[in-house]
Amino acid sequence: MMGRAGGGFWGRSKFAAVGAVALAVAACASGPPPTMFDLAAATPPPARGLRAQIRVGQPTATANLDSDRILVRDSDTLAILEGARWSESLPALFRTRLAQSFQNAGLARWIDGPAANADYEIDLDIRAFELDAQTKEVHVDIAAWIVSLGSGRIRADQIFTLREPLASTDPAAVAAAMDQAASTVMTGIVRFVDKTL
Repeated sequence: MMGRAGGGFWGRSKFAAVGAVALAVAACASGPPPTMFDLAAATPPPARGLRAQIRVGQPTATANLDSDRILVRDSDTLAILEGARWSESLPALFRTRLAQSFQNAGLARWIDGPAANADYEIDLDIRAFELDAQTKEVHVDIAAWIVSLGSGRIRADQIFTLREPLASTDPAAVAAAMDQAASTVMTGIVRFVDKTL
């Protein structure tokens, strides 16, 4: 389900406090190395083309999500999916794959690098990217803003939320379900930007 985002953007903290949620870090130096998993870029339908140059900003995330670990939520507790990791920190990985998704939609000429010349920045806040152990679902929740770099004003905003049931909680099955959910969200973000600009 995708809906409009609310609340102020500029008042948001880049990293939310962990609070009462405990992060259980499994540190087994003598165990086998974790399996590395990646996200794939989405392949959205061809876009109509933008009237402005854009760049994808570095996503913000809580301290728990700003890592290469795959999170598991069980009620009010966060833990690590043992034996599995992302190939790099989740915000950096998602940003790279989203930029590639824009290119896959035929928008390569409108994507700018991190330097100047862009008219708008796509800012993202990764609010959830985890396995919900109680419901056996993958939960992805990402807020997106289109921000004018000239005025600093938000042109449009939207929240992308997705829950997908899992047949297995095996690390490979969890990573594959997260990859599919991320692809769906990336497609939604590309369509949102294409429709707005």
